[in-house]
Amino acid sequence: MRCLMLVAVSIIMLAAVTGANAQNMESYNLSVSIAYNNAVVKERMRFDNPVSGNIILEIPENHEGLSVNTGSDSPEYTVEGGILNIMLSSAEVLELSYVSSDLLERTDFIASFEAPYNISSFMLKVTLPENAVLVKPISESNLGSGSVYPKPDSAETDGRSITLKWHFKDMRKGDQASFLVRYRKQAEHIYSFLIIISLVMIIALLAVYIILRKPKIKEVENITEKHDDKPEETADKPENEKPSFEKHLKEDEEQIVNILKQRESKCEQGTLRVITGFSKAKLSGLLKELEDRKIVHKEKRGKKNLVFLREQ
Repeated sequence: MRCLMLVAVSIIMLAAVTGANAQNMESYNLSVSIAYNNAVVKERMRFDNPVSGNIILEIPENHEGLSVNTGSDSPEYTVEGGILNIMLSSAEVLELSYVSSDLLERTDFIASFEAPYNISSFMLKVTLPENAVLVKPISESNLGSGSVYPKPDSAETDGRSITLKWHFKDMRKGDQASFLVRYRKQAEHIYSFLIIISLVMIIALLAVYIILRKPKIKEVENITEKHDDKPEETADKPENEKPSFEKHLKEDEEQIVNILKQRESKCEQGTLRVITGFSKAKLSGLLKELEDRKIVHKEKRGKKNLVFLREQ
């Protein structure tokens, strides 16, 4: 595994009249958020005193979306390869942000930091991808593990991502610190599990629907038979022989026709919906199909629709 430099060399070059006096930093905060095989890096440097002149920083050559500002304006800068040259004018704060994959080796975060000047407080925060876990878990009683080096000052999670933090005090110019975080992604396993659970739930719901729906239809048919006071008429046709148009009815259409026949060839559309258990949209579609085939017709009676079975 290669060792990649977050900031390998960082030099403040003051204007000629001020000489090359070293500058001290009050704080240096470095935040790295890992997502989609890239590291989103944010750096914030605060100087003890306002700085004017050029600052030369080294950043990963493979970077995108570079942003530079001082909190109050966006200074001019140039980039050649991995060398960033920033022109400052009496700035107390310098902020950088960019995206790079150079800080990642598959699912390992590897980086080294070298203090460009004396730094009173240096802080590195690394946030792992959502649903990622450390290769070797750590506990509150023992923050050190083979997955994290050096031992972080804190490790916390919001339920989705793990965040590790390191704090260093009074770093001297040239002091170095190396960092390693080994993690693995669990998103694919979670998505597969969720898909399986969803399929099982859908199948279970369909089974329950089928089981409950069949008795309901039979019960409704019994109720309609009880309310049918019209005596059966003998037909010249052989027993059990259906009219020609009924031979071409679908199951749902046949159910509607049977209910109309049991109710003296007419029924309110709302009552049909209650008896059949069909949704409003499904029943409307079935009635439209039967109307087009001249099997039924509808009439508006006030706010209600009456459905009539045509004589065949």
